[in-house]
Amino acid sequence: MSNLYEILNKAQIATSLGKYQLAIKLSQDVLSIAPNNALAYYNLAVAYVFLKNYDKAEEFIKLALSFEPNLENSLVLYCIILFQKEQYQAASEKADEALKINPDNETAIFYKACIFHKLKKFKEAEWYIKKALEHSPNSNSYHSKFAEIYSDTNRKNLAEQEYLAALKLEPNDSISLNNYGMHILAKNWRDKKGLELLRASLRNKPDDKTVIENYETYYTYQNFFFICIKAYKEICEILLTKKDVFLVIIISLLIYLLDAQVCIRIYTVILPFLVLYIIAFIYTKKHFYQSSK
Repeated sequence: MSNLYEILNKAQIATSLGKYQLAIKLSQDVLSIAPNNALAYYNLAVAYVFLKNYDKAEEFIKLALSFEPNLENSLVLYCIILFQKEQYQAASEKADEALKINPDNETAIFYKACIFHKLKKFKEAEWYIKKALEHSPNSNSYHSKFAEIYSDTNRKNLAEQEYLAALKLEPNDSISLNNYGMHILAKNWRDKKGLELLRASLRNKPDDKTVIENYETYYTYQNFFFICIKAYKEICEILLTKKDVFLVIIISLLIYLLDAQVCIRIYTVILPFLVLYIIAFIYTKKHFYQSSK
């Protein structure tokens, strides 16, 4: 039995280090010996949450709860999984089950706030986030969520105070930087400070698609030349797909073999547009990513 706990502990350490496949393997090793071990199923669910495979995570958290139905952490994790799957009512019910066991479970309280926020029940969301902050007044995530609620209820000054409080606690938090930047730009799309906050968010999390889209949108608003050159590139890509380009090359080769002079005259007309597209492609890609650094 001590060997099982040792393997389970290693699985949890592997998860904390981001080695999710190793955590899955170790948890499965436990289940091959003790197929009813709820903690092993819980560890599997956690690993799959980090891998963003929420269907698999739900499958394993259900198994964990089938063996230990009143396990507080499992109920909270199930709430998180359902929240990520946008099943907000079901997620709320799981949070309530966890709170019946432990009314002070901060994660369950926080996710109740997130759920109500998603459902646009702002009064309830505000009540739960205030309760979460009573437990942990120095939580960056709680202040950031409170700021979002204030922003969505048009209390701009209070929202700004909460964003500043969040960033004071964690100055490099990508989510807070992005949300604060969007809050500023929603008031004034020309505000350079908002763009700088999005740029800072990208520096901390360069692969975040949401932040990239936000930054690109507002960057283009503030750069007329970028808008024009990007529009030209996008029109070219709409009119000519990769398949079309391949066909043009084949047809051009055939025309060249039949009559080189005709082919040259055709390309004299086409070439400037092609060169401009290449310039647009390089400029938009390079200029956008350089400006985001």
